[in-house]
Amino acid sequence: MAEAPPENSGAIAAELVRVLGEYGEVTVTEDGPYWKIPEHLEFNAELIPRGGTAECFDDLSKGSGWTGTGDDGRVWNRAEEDFLHPALRWASLDALEAPFPPRFNADDLVIIRDCQTARDGKLVGVEATVVGFSPPSPDVWEYLVLPVGRELVEDFAEHELAPTGRRTEAAGEPMRISVGRDGEITGVSQPPTR
Repeated sequence: MAEAPPENSGAIAAELVRVLGEYGEVTVTEDGPYWKIPEHLEFNAELIPRGGTAECFDDLSKGSGWTGTGDDGRVWNRAEEDFLHPALRWASLDALEAPFPPRFNADDLVIIRDCQTARDGKLVGVEATVVGFSPPSPDVWEYLVLPVGRELVEDFAEHELAPTGRRTEAAGEPMRISVGRDGEITGVSQPPTR
């Protein structure tokens, strides 16, 4: 989150790309005003480090303002030192390291293969959009997918999905995710365009 007017979003995103680009391959998305604090702009960055993930994570989370002691997640609140850009007020840093990369990315279109979960849900051969994924446990990537014509996401292992080589037309647009009281995802939808 950065405290800045919307017209500064592009310049802040470019600076984040420049600074994070020193660590490896980076993609920064501008998500516009933060819904809870409209005077703050929201940005998301994905960084694939040149070296080890742990070293990059530790180097990025040096300095004051950090909380969280986990090896895979820390939060930064404005402190004496700037983090990445002087306008930043809050940041969350998560690390994900796996022995091999996921086959699919968010917004990829896939076909659900014949498996027990697909048969139970009458989803064999149905096209779906990848909504998210979690690291291999122990060596299989798991994906949340939104089947065409459905409102609820389904969970499939990587080998239960086939690539189509296509992405959703709304790739890069934010998704609205509904979460129940128990923390379970109950639905995913594309917000209406303005």
